[in-house]
Amino acid sequence: MKVAYTISVSLAGLFLILAPSVGSGETRDPSEYFFQESFNDLAEEAEIAREEGKTGVLVMFETDDCPWCERMKDTVLNQVSVQDYFRHHFRLIGLNTDGDALVTGFDGVEVSETEFALAHNRVRATPAF
Repeated sequence: MKVAYTISVSLAGLFLILAPSVGSGETRDPSEYFFQESFNDLAEEAEIAREEGKTGVLVMFETDDCPWCERMKDTVLNQVSVQDYFRHHFRLIGLNTDGDALVTGFDGVEVSETEFALAHNRVRATPAF
């Protein structure tokens, strides 16, 4: 749990540092250039990250109708510098907190995206990383 907190603080700090430059750089579609294709097996994603020399797996929890998620994508995650930084350091997975797709957690338990977000990670608001 302490590691996740440390990473969250680091992410928040990075977003704050990058916020002043939002809109001033080249942009790309975050669906294509930020998030990576995944079968939602987080242990497998962690192994891929390790093999690629990355820090770990970064999961963004979002919902389809979340205005803050869209704002994050439209103002921060679309920035080339943000995309390049996070892809260099992490495997980047997007999960829908209202979704039915199956997710295999780091513990090997397979549940729906909704259960993984709410029961396993206590996500109550989006976006959350």
